[in-house]
Amino acid sequence: MKPLIFIITLTFFLNDNLIGIWKSIEENEIKYLNFKDDGNLIEIGQVDITKYNFSQKNNFIKIKKDNGSSKEQTFYIKKDTLVIQSVEQGVVIKRKFIKQKLAL
Repeated sequence: MKPLIFIITLTFFLNDNLIGIWKSIEENEIKYLNFKDDGNLIEIGQVDITKYNFSQKNNFIKIKKDNGSSKEQTFYIKKDTLVIQSVEQGVVIKRKFIKQKLAL
């Protein structure tokens, strides 16, 4: 029984690592991603704000767009850095984000 509780607890905490606000570390385009626990993703760019629905399974993020299309990306978290990987025109693109803490 104890191993089962441990696995459920570990799974719960691993899934919550993605939830929160992440700031890109790319110099040419500052962007924020806000993953919410209700399945909403808000992407804040320099000139626009876009809202998506997302789902997470293992190390994959599936993002659903308003026009009905979707894209799937892999991700991993290393300490306080989120790395999202996608393939664009046959090239693997890695985007890195740093976890942001809110001071209220």
